[in-house]
Amino acid sequence: MNDNCTIAHTFDYFKGSEVSYALSFLAVGIFAIICIVVLRYLVERKLTASDNLRKDNTRQKRMTLSEDITLGKH
Repeated sequence: MNDNCTIAHTFDYFKGSEVSYALSFLAVGIFAIICIVVLRYLVERKLTASDNLRKDNTRQKRMTLSEDITLGKH
């Protein structure tokens, strides 16, 4: 009536999947770098656009001021 015990087995979940494990971390790292590069590009683009807008506003104010002076308006 006694059953003999079987030998205990262990499972190694990384055996045979070392390459895919390393590649998954590499993919996460590359994705993070790409996100940082894209965000930096967007910030630079936003700063350039706001700088151009500021220059245009300054130019328009100067033109309006010079027109007021030539027409005699103060």
